[in-house]
Amino acid sequence: MTDLFSGQEAPLADRIRPRTLAEFIGQRHLLGEGRLLRRAIEADRLTSSIFFGPPGCGKTTLASIIANSTKSAFVQLNAVTSGVADVRKVISDAQERRAYGQSTYLLLDECHRWSKAQSDSILPAIERGIIRFIGSTTENPMVSMTPAIVSRCRVFQFEPLTERDVLTAMRRAIDDPERGYGQMHITADDDALRHIARIAGGDTRAALGAVELAVLTTPVDAQGIIHITLAVAEESIQKPMIRCDESLYYDMLSAFCKSLRGSDSDAALAWFARLIYAGVDPKLIARRIIAHASEDVGLANPIAMLQAEAAARAVEFVGMPEARLPLAQAIIAICESPKSNSVCAAVDAAMAYFAKHHIESYQWQGADGMYISEGYRQHLESKGKTWNRGEFARFWHLLDEIDVPAGSTLGHTIHVSKGSYFTAPNPDVTFEETQRDLAPWFELVHGSYDKISPNNGELLINGIDKGTAVRDVASLLGYSVADTIAIGDSDNDTAMLKAAGISVAMGNAIHGIQAFCDFTTTDIHQDGLANAFKMLGLV
Repeated sequence: MTDLFSGQEAPLADRIRPRTLAEFIGQRHLLGEGRLLRRAIEADRLTSSIFFGPPGCGKTTLASIIANSTKSAFVQLNAVTSGVADVRKVISDAQERRAYGQSTYLLLDECHRWSKAQSDSILPAIERGIIRFIGSTTENPMVSMTPAIVSRCRVFQFEPLTERDVLTAMRRAIDDPERGYGQMHITADDDALRHIARIAGGDTRAALGAVELAVLTTPVDAQGIIHITLAVAEESIQKPMIRCDESLYYDMLSAFCKSLRGSDSDAALAWFARLIYAGVDPKLIARRIIAHASEDVGLANPIAMLQAEAAARAVEFVGMPEARLPLAQAIIAICESPKSNSVCAAVDAAMAYFAKHHIESYQWQGADGMYISEGYRQHLESKGKTWNRGEFARFWHLLDEIDVPAGSTLGHTIHVSKGSYFTAPNPDVTFEETQRDLAPWFELVHGSYDKISPNNGELLINGIDKGTAVRDVASLLGYSVADTIAIGDSDNDTAMLKAAGISVAMGNAIHGIQAFCDFTTTDIHQDGLANAFKMLGLV
């Protein structure tokens, strides 16, 4: 017989590990009297199997019991460290034993970590009965393992141990004179052990590790007794951490997003709390909140975007844990808001229109950055050295501060506040035709890039413009719109200038902006803003 776990230097959890089915704790649905798995082990007739369950529930322990009780050879590999060569060696040795009438068990820990090539190398041996495969995994084998392997194995799902089971294991470890602490004078308060059992969450290994730490670090009192109190137990057991590997992260994030989209604030907050508890970067959550504020709520409640952005800024400025509150506030606001996908529909319509009429040079602006098309990138490059200095830099002075993509950004999720387009000198549609065709979704105004492209425009979501922003911000801050001042120079400023209590046109304003403004200041290159402030008595 092979003892997989021996040696007094081993951790308590390994030393105290049950050696027989009679000593095994928990999993009564699998190993109770008369159950299939118990019968198969006792008869030494266990076929290829997969033990699936959370850490510390007894999977490896049961494998060690099988190893110590079977008449078959028992070989153990770890999927992380073993390769195809190791598997071939196991199969070769198993074939030799088989010739003498002895079977071979192969225990593979972390079997979900095996590659397809490794799985394929052992599949024929399983099919022909050369080895009896036992895989141990914490991941769902239906998802994480090769279907061909799973289909040839019986999957036994292990459950987390109950607090009662964990208490039994701890008391056995304290009382056992051979492998535990039975030869030492140890007393453990009931509330201390119950606390460890509760925090361990069904993981016996974690509970026994806490007991071991408590025993080894607690000084002996005057009577020669090690007394494990509740305070000692609280220090010895680590708060359980939610496992969050890549697949689980995406599952939780998906559930969070579906809760936002489904207006279920209770579920959204629950998934938010779980993501944070699992250690997920709150910035990632903030980005999803902003996305949903635009994609799902949109124009039905534009204030939701302001709340989402404010929450994201709180993450940057305040940090955690305080930022959890504005994040939660934004989550509730999105869930409770009416929903509209009109923004997404409008952007998709515009992109389709651009593609149809070969308007390739355009960009979108949003709260999360600028998105430049491939056509616009080529347009910029055609300007040569002038595109980052001189006259062009006057219009696009931030270009050096953003990354111009190597290819189209059309595949990105864009949270749009405004779009701009630039055409070649002779497009197949006029500005007026584009204005008419996109009217169901956008208000189209002349752009301010006349020196870059002779035919250019800006697309504003219908009903949402700078005038809307002036009114909403004034209301949010508790001011009358009559007390606001707006300064602008282009068609996209028109709504803002007309909405504000006082309007000022820049000296370089285009398309007749000066005609309806209250005042006109000097050109932007002649201290236009400063002169406007002086004229209004603001400085």
